[in-house]
Amino acid sequence: MNLQSPATGRLAGTPEATAADAFAMPAKLDRAIVHKTDPVNVFVASIERADATSEGYDTFTATLAIDPHHAFFFEHPLDHVPGLMMIEATRQSGTAISHRFYDVPHDLVFVLNSLEVTFEHFAELHAPLSVRFVIVAKTYRHDRLSALACETQWLQLGRPLGTMNARWSFSSPTLLARLRHSAKAMKAGDIH
Repeated sequence: MNLQSPATGRLAGTPEATAADAFAMPAKLDRAIVHKTDPVNVFVASIERADATSEGYDTFTATLAIDPHHAFFFEHPLDHVPGLMMIEATRQSGTAISHRFYDVPHDLVFVLNSLEVTFEHFAELHAPLSVRFVIVAKTYRHDRLSALACETQWLQLGRPLGTMNARWSFSSPTLLARLRHSAKAMKAGDIH
């Protein structure tokens, strides 16, 4: 997926924007939809539904909001977007997709169950960065969505940079506390 128009080299959908403007865009998702307290830690500018895959999987495109002055991720000089920042931005995208497109209630706890990441190329600071997000599995429990799994690909100027595949589930705080308490009690009762 190429976020730039081949004719102008400008960001698609924003005829006056340039690649240098990519990090100056103030728009970010609301902090609550990505489970952040401080808006400074929100790294997603927008999410749009895209055409489903040929297999019928739901697909989304997230435009990332990378702040090269972020105190944690850029605590020392870097000439690229840190991989951990890309992972966090993609996790935030999955959280927002869960709420916005699958109506997962905000009172549920999100649990990251698995994560597999591959980096092939550096993400440069001078160009827009996006994530192609494909929901490859939906798990239901008692007719309610209880987990999602995704395959994602980071893209910059149409070039694939790497992938992140993940699975996360949703639980009520009460159920999660009960499961955690039960696991602790079982471990305390173990005799070795």
